[in-house]
Amino acid sequence: MHTMRKRIGAMIATVFAGALLGCAPAGCGCSAEKGSTADGDADAAVERDAAPDADGRVDADAAPELDAQVDSAVDAGPNPNVIVFPEEGYYDVSGFTNRDLIVIYAVTENPTNMYYYDIANLQEHRIDTPHAQICEDVFGSEIAYTDYALAETPDPQTELYLYDMATETHTRLTDTPWNESYARLNQDYFLFKSSEGCSGPYDTKLVLMNRHTEEQTVLADCDRNPETTSLSEHYAAWVAYHYGGQGKDVFYHDLQTGITHHIESTGPGSQFFPTTDEDHVVWQDSRSGHREVYMYTISTGVEECLTPDEWEQAWPHLRDGLVLWADYSTTQEWGEGGASQVYVYEIETGAGRQLTNKAQMWMPGFVDSGWAVYAWYIIGAKSKLHVHDLVGDGILTTDGHVIP
Repeated sequence: MHTMRKRIGAMIATVFAGALLGCAPAGCGCSAEKGSTADGDADAAVERDAAPDADGRVDADAAPELDAQVDSAVDAGPNPNVIVFPEEGYYDVSGFTNRDLIVIYAVTENPTNMYYYDIANLQEHRIDTPHAQICEDVFGSEIAYTDYALAETPDPQTELYLYDMATETHTRLTDTPWNESYARLNQDYFLFKSSEGCSGPYDTKLVLMNRHTEEQTVLADCDRNPETTSLSEHYAAWVAYHYGGQGKDVFYHDLQTGITHHIESTGPGSQFFPTTDEDHVVWQDSRSGHREVYMYTISTGVEECLTPDEWEQAWPHLRDGLVLWADYSTTQEWGEGGASQVYVYEIETGAGRQLTNKAQMWMPGFVDSGWAVYAWYIIGAKSKLHVHDLVGDGILTTDGHVIP
C-alpha cells in the first residue's frame, strides 16, 4: 500500500469550480414548509439525470461550453492525492459506485458499455459486450449489472448478470419474462427489483435472493414502489410507501433474523438513499423542508440529524462508519443542480473534513479502503470521476479515522 500511495502521489489532478449564492430554509428539527422534492421513483430520476445522449459523445454545441468552464475555472491548485479520469474529455456516465479498490461505471458509447477502474494498478478496464448494460454493484471480483438486450422488444425485459473480473466471464442470474434491475450483492445475497406480479412492466417489487439456496423473499410489494436500495453485510435498506402514508419511508431488513423494520420517524417529508453498516442506517431526509442527512443507530433505536444547519446536505453514502455526502453549507446553493463540496464524517468521533476545494455539482460515492470516490457532473450526464487518497492526503489515519 505504501508503494502504491507513492505512485498515486506522483499523479496530478485538477478540481474545477464556480458557485452561485442562494438561500435555504431552516435546519434539522426546525418547523418549515415541506420542500419541493416530490415523491417519485428516485432510482428512475437518478438514471434519468444520468441518461446519456443517443450517440454517446459530447455534441458540438456542448463541447465549447464544457471547454469554457474548464478554461475559465480559477484553479486552487492540483492535488497529487486525487486521480481524475478521463484525463482528457468527459464521460457520459449512467451510474457509478465503488468497493475496496474498484470503481465501476457505465459510459454511453452506443451502446452503453461498462468499465471498472482498478485503483491499485491505476488501470481502467472496459468490459466489452454486444449491447447495453448498466453496472449496479461490485463485491470482491464480481460486478452485478442490468442487461438491456431485450428492453426494446414488444414485451420490455431486462435481466441481471454477474461479471467476474478475475476470469472475465459473464453469468446470467435471472431468466424470466419480467424486468429485473438495480442489483445489489454481498457474499450471501442478491437484492434486486422485479416486475413479476406487478400491474405494469415498470412497476417493481423488492426481492432478496439467497445466493446459495436461490430462495427468494419479497421485502416490499409492487404497490409500495421500493427504490434507492442498498445492501451491506448485515442489512438491506430501501425507501417505500408505508401503508396509510403519503411519502416514502425508510426500511431496513436484518439479514440474520429475517425481520424487516420500519423507521417510523421517517413519515414526514421525503426520504431517499439509505445505506447501512453494522449498526447504522443513514439517509437523505427533507422533513425540515430541505435535504439533510439523518442517521438511525440500530442497537440503541436513537435517531439524529447529522447536519443541523440551515443549508442542504444530500446524497449520503455510508460504509464502515464513514459517511460521504454533498455539502451545500459553504456554497449556500439550493437544489439537486446546485454547487456543493464533498464532505466526510466519522460516526464514532463526530469528526468531519471537507474533501474538495472547488464548488461544483458533486455526486459522492463511498469511502472504502482509505479512498473516497465522487463525480463532478458537468452538463447533463457528462462527468469527471475522482478517486481521492484520504490517507495520503492526511484526512484519514491508516486505521480509518478522520483527522480533525
